[in-house]
Amino acid sequence: MTELKTILKDRRDELGLSQDKLGRLIGTNDAFISRIEHGKEISIDALSKLSKELKVDLIDLLIESGYISSESLKKHELMQWQESAYLNEQDCDYIRSFIDSLISKRKSEAGQ
Repeated sequence: MTELKTILKDRRDELGLSQDKLGRLIGTNDAFISRIEHGKEISIDALSKLSKELKVDLIDLLIESGYISSESLKKHELMQWQESAYLNEQDCDYIRSFIDSLISKRKSEAGQ
């Protein structure tokens, strides 16, 4: 798990963006970007704007930095399926198993 501030700074550097340029892209300034890169708290709205400009998926960013786990995300998705599609727990287990099997198959095909 990598700290959010490190992920954001490294990605900004990879893209060759200055703090000033990134700040302008999201409608703020270099001081704001500097504070984030030094560990200051950030709103989800600002993080969403940053992830877009840094071309990083917001959910992947939250998982990589440890703010959410992929397991809790899976549970949340399954709860949404269960609530919106009237699926029972057995249905959700079946879907989870199917998805896991499909992922394993695709990884195997890709040689991973």
